[in-house]
Amino acid sequence: MKLLPNSLLTYPQVTNYGAEVYVTYDNKVWGNLSPLFAETDAEKELIKKKDKELLEFTKVKKAFVATTPLEPTLMVLDEKVSGVLTYKNNDTFVYLRTNGIIATRLGYRYEIVFAPADCAIFIGVHPDFEGLVALHLGFAQVFMNLHLQTFKLFATLYPTIDLSGFRIFITPYICGRHYYISEERFDYLNRTGVLQSRFSDYVVKKDRKYYVDFVKAAKEELSEKFGITTFYEPGLCTYELAQKDKLFSHKYSKEHKESRKGVFNVIVVTS
Repeated sequence: MKLLPNSLLTYPQVTNYGAEVYVTYDNKVWGNLSPLFAETDAEKELIKKKDKELLEFTKVKKAFVATTPLEPTLMVLDEKVSGVLTYKNNDTFVYLRTNGIIATRLGYRYEIVFAPADCAIFIGVHPDFEGLVALHLGFAQVFMNLHLQTFKLFATLYPTIDLSGFRIFITPYICGRHYYISEERFDYLNRTGVLQSRFSDYVVKKDRKYYVDFVKAAKEELSEKFGITTFYEPGLCTYELAQKDKLFSHKYSKEHKESRKGVFNVIVVTS
């Protein structure tokens, strides 16, 4: 896996499971939010233009664009749900508010688009499942057990599939060397002792900050709970790439009081 000259990071192994994954970056405008959330008309047009360019690149029929709220939300995207979402508004773009999607085959090529900023996107594929699982995971989502709840739901929906057969592809994210929470926030979340006991192996305290490797925590918990042990990741930290102006990092931008924004999109294609 590598960053290509056209700013696309590709994951060739995932094509063996009938899917495609791309990471693209542009530093002119950040986010893939619905145009309804755009602050200005100019930003709305930039978002719509960017979404259209992604669609032309992937050559899909429809795009499900996921705006990710703080609260843990999960949905199943199948033919019934797709039919309801597109019945009255049969546009090419369908805008969702969700952190996690269990996506099945819809009979046509479609893409799911995320704008993670510093979070990781986990894409799970399985040889016995015609579809995929896509999760937008930051520290908050891992702390709230979104990854565990997602695969617990999957096991309920597909009880004959052995979850240990999942292969998880992970996109660039802010690594534990740079992601931290304040001492005040740590103490608040740890008031019952849950954070310290659960994340003790993934937290390092330094200068009144708690540095957290939330991706390592998610991987090890998925392994422990469901036997999932195969993970692919490029070893790229958004913060460190942002220092070189090669990728957007919300944490880096905030620390350096930058006004610039950047597109950082993860595109997952399936049929």
